[in-house]
Amino acid sequence: AFSHFTFEASCHEQIVVDIQGVGDLYTDPQIHTSLGFEYGEGNLGIRGMTLFFSTHECNPICKRLNLTSFDLSPGECERHIQQHASSPSYTSNLPAQTICRGSEEPLKDCSKFSSLFQRLRSASLISEDDSDGYVSETSSITGGTVRILNHSLSLPQAGLSMTMPNDENSLLSSLLKNTKSLLSTASLNSPSPDSLRSQSDFNLNMEDLYNAQTPNSYGDSHRPSSVMLEKIEMRKFEETSASYEKYESILGQIHLEMCKCYQVGRFSELGSEEFDEESAFFHLEQAVELCIKEAIFILAKIYLDLPRDLLSHYRPTDQVNQVSKGFNLMIRASELHETEANLYLAQLFDNGAEGSLEPDWKQATEYYEKYIRIRENESNIMDENSESNESDQTNSTHNGIAFHDHHDSVARLATLYKTGGHNLLCNYQKAGDLFNKAAEMATAAMKGRLANKYYMSAEEAYALEPDEGVEDS
Repeated sequence: AFSHFTFEASCHEQIVVDIQGVGDLYTDPQIHTSLGFEYGEGNLGIRGMTLFFSTHECNPICKRLNLTSFDLSPGECERHIQQHASSPSYTSNLPAQTICRGSEEPLKDCSKFSSLFQRLRSASLISEDDSDGYVSETSSITGGTVRILNHSLSLPQAGLSMTMPNDENSLLSSLLKNTKSLLSTASLNSPSPDSLRSQSDFNLNMEDLYNAQTPNSYGDSHRPSSVMLEKIEMRKFEETSASYEKYESILGQIHLEMCKCYQVGRFSELGSEEFDEESAFFHLEQAVELCIKEAIFILAKIYLDLPRDLLSHYRPTDQVNQVSKGFNLMIRASELHETEANLYLAQLFDNGAEGSLEPDWKQATEYYEKYIRIRENESNIMDENSESNESDQTNSTHNGIAFHDHHDSVARLATLYKTGGHNLLCNYQKAGDLFNKAAEMATAAMKGRLANKYYMSAEEAYALEPDEGVEDS
């Protein structure tokens, strides 16, 4: 619960795990951060957060702190239920688990009033270990707590008749004395106007006492672990921040990493190559809900049945409108500046999809040109960097592919302008220029025969361009 709390209270930037220690004194923790750089080699970054949520189940402490549950697939929830049912240790240890202060069940032979004061007595006991300076959780009533007590605790006035057994009367009397002494001592240590209030102004409210340090909400410093609530936070961020486009949800990255962990067999049985593809796909969808660019691009390729590394053999159970879904996701990926999405969209508009999408060469040329322009800009930037660093690198690459190896895309764009059709008007001059550019790129790629072919196509395109006099007549 404490680890879960640190995740939400830090707005998903950090999570404290590997808790050790005694009582409330925590030692030797490991901290995972969203960047994965700080706090030593044990900082596993997003992967560490993912591994925590793969096993965490919210408990009464999480609920008392208003922490939200991490979204799990139906298969994962079912496995948790089966593990609980088949684990004798879980059933036997359940009554001994940590519970929230103030939520204990009263003893059957004690009245509710008596049990409340027994809790107060246990909370007021002081236990200190002088050897190491450690103060236990029962000694945590300080001047700040006194102000809470002043507002929330009512001590019965003298002469007030109360109908309760004699043993409870004696218990109440001793507690009143201890509480008066405690309040007086704490007030001297931390004097405040509130601590001078008369006992007659106090109101008995035990829930306030136990909930004093329990926040109902953390305001701006709290971010939920639920995808649905995270989407609301992201919409607020989009409305108020100009840097929204540069932000990627950390929670979304965790769900994408969860999918990758399934892919590599992190959650599979030892020696098994099979993994829960449905759960992996579920977490991929959650990442898409939170606008993770990589997840959107991968899911688009899954729906369009395009080659991919993640979930390469998975086929969604819902076969309805898969091409349409994939097409829309690919457009979203392009809008989020996924460069390769532009090439896939260009090819989709170029060739169409049977029964779903008619060829539209005008749209195809726009995406081809966008893709080529981005790749060329990247090439120029990397060439400038290599020259300034006196690097031996002569060719710019992206994902291991040099820019001049994209000559086929440039040649295809030239062919569309030369041929025309499907809402695209012929432009022979532009086609010839593009064929020459493709020939130069092929030459740089050491493909001389292909370069000659492109040069010949350029001459053919120029030849189709009508003369100005003929065009006027």
